[in-house]
Formats: sequence, structure tokens, C-alpha cells
Amino acid sequence: MFRKRAITYQPTKGKFKKAIKPYLEWYERSDMSPVLQIEGEHYRVLTGIDYWKNISARKLVVCHESGHIEENEDITRQCFRIQTYLGRYHSFDPNMKFDVRHGEANKHEPLIRAFQTMTEQIKPKLSVQEAEAMDFHRHYLKAKYRLSREIAEEVQHIRKDERQLKHLQGDKLSSSFMDSAISHLQTWDRLRRELEVYLLQDGQRARPTVRKVLQDSKMTKHVSKKDIKKVLAEMTGAEQAANRYIAYDRRIKDIPTFDDYIQIHKVR
Repeated sequence: MFRKRAITYQPTKGKFKKAIKPYLEWYERSDMSPVLQIEGEHYRVLTGIDYWKNISARKLVVCHESGHIEENEDITRQCFRIQTYLGRYHSFDPNMKFDVRHGEANKHEPLIRAFQTMTEQIKPKLSVQEAEAMDFHRHYLKAKYRLSREIAEEVQHIRKDERQLKHLQGDKLSSSFMDSAISHLQTWDRLRRELEVYLLQDGQRARPTVRKVLQDSKMTKHVSKKDIKKVLAEMTGAEQAANRYIAYDRRIKDIPTFDDYIQIHKVR
């Protein structure tokens, strides 16, 4: 089963197929990127991929539009940076679908109001430690709402960029378009990591104590059971989300860096 091609990529052909041939083993095929505009010159990234294994590109080289392999490291890094971000559209897809749904106001505002109300109702019964945990959890819920909304907005930009890439007019990627597209991906990634920090901090500083308080029937005798159930459900979801973030971080660590990728050798 062949690996799914990176967005905008196509089978290598013509002078580019000839250029990468010395770098390929008999069991490898090659794909090529669209034309990348770097410092006024045009380049393509050529990939070497195992025919039989559904894995990422094993080899990458940068080829000038003239058909010669580019060995300038700065140019190569710029091209590989674009290649890396193009590949992320596929790996991010499941997370983005979740992010769009989770940014809606009706998933956050009622819960924040309910938690604030129940905190005020039971505040006289709380110890100092419990009150601090409840305050931090309220702060976390508000931060989660803000970040989820901002993340969902970035995903809309990324989806728009992805549609343009899928229906690329001609065979060129302008540097201005890619700079903008990469900026949205980086912002999305930064916001998700900020949300991850809040999820993990709440798990350490507040969530266990808040859960214990809300499950104490004496403490919550006059609090809406429906609201308590909603808050506890959010906590379970937050723990699952934190585990997803941790798993995602582990996968990201497996994505090759530039130094892992670079495969420029002299033709034997």
C-alpha cells in the first residue's frame, strides 16, 4: 500500500527524475514538490520513498529548476522548512476537526456560569486549599474558552489555505503564500500548547481537589446536581484531552528534523 502523497506533491518526472535517480535504491520511488520560490530562484524538493512501506520520505534533496541538485545549506533548509509544513496538513487533520467543534460558545459559557454559581454557594464551607483550587479551576475554564475560540479561528485560516493548496493554480508556491500559511500553522500550534499547559496545570493544582469537593454530598447539598454532573464530565474530558496532547507530543518527536532529513551526497 503506497503512502499518501504530501499535499501538492506529484510523481517526479523529466529532468527532476534524472536528478534524483543516483540517490534512490531499486525499491524506492520519488515524488516532487511544486515549484518553490526562494530568493528569486525556483526549486523543487524531491523525495525518495520506499515502494513497499507506508512510511514518510526516507530521502529528500533539493533540485534547482535547471535540474541540478542544490547543495547550499541555507537554500536547502528553507525548502525543507516548506516541505515539513506541507506534510503537517495531513498529520494535524484529526486534531483540527476536534478544535473547530470545541471552540463554540455553547460548549463553554453555560459551564463557566454554573461553576461560578456553585463556587459562591459552597464558598463558606471551603478550606483555604479548596477555595484556591476552585478559584484556579474557574480561571482554567475561562482560559480554556478563550484559547479554544482562538484556536478554532486559526483552524478556519488553515482550512482555507489547505483548500487553496489542493486546488493550486499552476505549479508554483509563492513565498508570500507559504509565509502566511506557515504563520497560521505556527499560531495554531502555539495556542494548542498554551491550552495544553492549562490542562496539565489544572490537573496538578485544582482538578483532584475540585472533584473531591463536588463529590462530597454534604458540601454540595444545595447545589444543582445537573451542574455538578456537567463539571465532572468536563473534568473527565480534560483528562482525556491531556492524554491526547501527551500522545501527540510523542508523535511530533518522531518527525525528522532537518539534520535527520538531509541526504545530500556526492553522486558516486
